[in-house]
Amino acid sequence: MHARPPLYLFDGIEAEPAIGGVPEYVGRLRAALAARYGDRLVPVRTIADTLDLPAGGGWMERERIAAERLAERDPAATFLFPNFHSPLPRRAGGPRIVNVVHDVQFEHLPELFAPAERAELRRMFGECRSRADHVVFVSETSRRDFVAAFGAPRASSVVHPIIPAAPRRPVGPARTGGERMLLAVASHLFHPHKNVAGLVRLFAALAAADPTLSLVVVGHGREAFLRDLPDGLPADIRARIDHRGFVPRTTLDGLFARARAFVSVSRFEGFHMAAAEAAAHGTPLLLSDLPVHRELFGEACLVDALSPDVAAATRFLAGPRP
Repeated sequence: MHARPPLYLFDGIEAEPAIGGVPEYVGRLRAALAARYGDRLVPVRTIADTLDLPAGGGWMERERIAAERLAERDPAATFLFPNFHSPLPRRAGGPRIVNVVHDVQFEHLPELFAPAERAELRRMFGECRSRADHVVFVSETSRRDFVAAFGAPRASSVVHPIIPAAPRRPVGPARTGGERMLLAVASHLFHPHKNVAGLVRLFAALAAADPTLSLVVVGHGREAFLRDLPDGLPADIRARIDHRGFVPRTTLDGLFARARAFVSVSRFEGFHMAAAEAAAHGTPLLLSDLPVHRELFGEACLVDALSPDVAAATRFLAGPRP
């Protein structure tokens, strides 16, 4: 038995890299919680073998069964679900339920979701609001969006995702101005809301006027990205786009340090970890004009995601690099 009631972290989503940035968020969260709570923290994946979970089924179904069994075993525990999945009805004498909500993208870009999928998401987000004792939001924008769509939860707070500290940057002439390279970072960049077509169009417009400019893209999804490049993209512009796939952290740190700017014209974000990491490195930000980008990145150059102001972006890139 635990000396104090355990904190169970339902980390099944971490085994689903196709979801995007949430698995990475969970890994960082687990490390921070372990440092604070020690052996009170119990990642559910580490005890899955003791719960007699079914071999089949998706991660949500497995977490639902695990939650039911752990609620019987440790009713005084706290259950932390690091996303909107909240499978247990709230009950007196049962575990305290905490959820993390990253965004409500399906409310803002309904055209990217099938009607049945959107209805299911609305049902699950509604359950999160009614079942959770506390909801953690990754940004104030995310909290505002959730409350507008589903009403206020019992209790809530805003806690930004953990962003690794940037390594000390070298000094000297090589750092002055940065390379003429734009950097885009996104796991599974082919997700529709990431607006790959818009990213390529913006780069093509900027590169047409600056023959030294290049675009480096990192993250999962290289084959899909290259496959979806427009057929009419000029060969010289295409040659200056380099998708490197997933890269180690040390390589990514180097790219942040060298890039002229980090660029994203995503149509929606709940927080945007990659932009926050770029900011931590002091990399200038060229971002779509979204409420969360205005909330978090006051010195960024913000452009319309679907019709960016190329002249404004050009002036921004011509300015001094920190």
